Amino acid sequence: MHRIGLGLLTVLFASCVSENQIGEDLLPPQEVNPPELDNPVTEDRIVQSTPPVADITWVIDNSCSMSCVVGCHSGGSSSLADKITENFGVFMQYFEGGGIDYHIGVVTTDMDQPADSGRLQLAAGYKYIDANTVNQVQVFGQMARQGTGGSGNEKGLDALHISYEDQGNDYNAGYWRDGSALHTVTLANEDDASSISRDEFVGWYGGLRETDNRTYSVIACTEVSKQCRETSDKYISAAHEIGGFVASVDTENWVPLLDGLGAQAAGLRREYYLSEMPDRDTIRVEVELFDGGLNEFFESPSGEVEDGDWVYSESRNSITFLDYMPPSASVVVIRYEPRSAQVDVDSAVSR
Repeated sequence: MHRIGLGLLTVLFASCVSENQIGEDLLPPQEVNPPELDNPVTEDRIVQSTPPVADITWVIDNSCSMSCVVGCHSGGSSSLADKITENFGVFMQYFEGGGIDYHIGVVTTDMDQPADSGRLQLAAGYKYIDANTVNQVQVFGQMARQGTGGSGNEKGLDALHISYEDQGNDYNAGYWRDGSALHTVTLANEDDASSISRDEFVGWYGGLRETDNRTYSVIACTEVSKQCRETSDKYISAAHEIGGFVASVDTENWVPLLDGLGAQAAGLRREYYLSEMPDRDTIRVEVELFDGGLNEFFESPSGEVEDGDWVYSESRNSITFLDYMPPSASVVVIRYEPRSAQVDVDSAVSR
């Protein structure tokens, strides 16, 4: 029988301990409740830029009711179109020397007369205004003031549709351009009576360009008043669906309205789309200015300017500034927690 010395046993034991990590310090115990995970934050950065090419169309109601400023058919000499033409220089300021290749034209809501029916209104030898037009504001005034003898069966949506689809390669040839940004402003004091339905119009117009390159705005009857026998529901709902301004013909100060419309038509936007559906309470909005400045803006719970700076639309998944236009070359920064990525810590731990 062989005997192993005590020294040899000690060496063997020490070797086993070293090999099997026996006797070394144990790792600290794992936490039973791990720290809460932060929800990931999405940051959308949208540059406020202007398109190089834009086609801007005014669709103007030229029926007899448009001569009514105080009361319908009261014999007043002023027209709602006059309110536009008298302040049109405010609209044009965004195009003069701005580097935009623009066309600005006028069609009427009269689809009964062959001289109208989606045709651009001729003035001083011009079918539309561009950077080479002499006396642009005056020419637009002549285009817009088509009188009030047009059909009382106003069809503004039909007129725009025909202007593009039927007259685009005929009388209006050269006006509509492939790839241009499309902006339309309809001025009317009654509702639309077109054969094209609102949904058909929205589908057609919305399909012409990407969302960021087309708007549809209306200055119409938002409520019954001295100038409005009915609300312009068809026009207004189309504008809400497509995206654009909705303003009342009863407005008293036309300068800020035309200023906003001009900025929008020049490609400066107030509405910005989010890339994901957000947790609404987490939305934060800032604007980085070209000179390095940074401004923070806050949501308006009521949708009124006095309560905040912007509103969120869930149906459009966008934020819209109420009384602010981010300047050209600025960056709108929208941060939020996406709904789909939110972490439910309680349910995660229970699993």
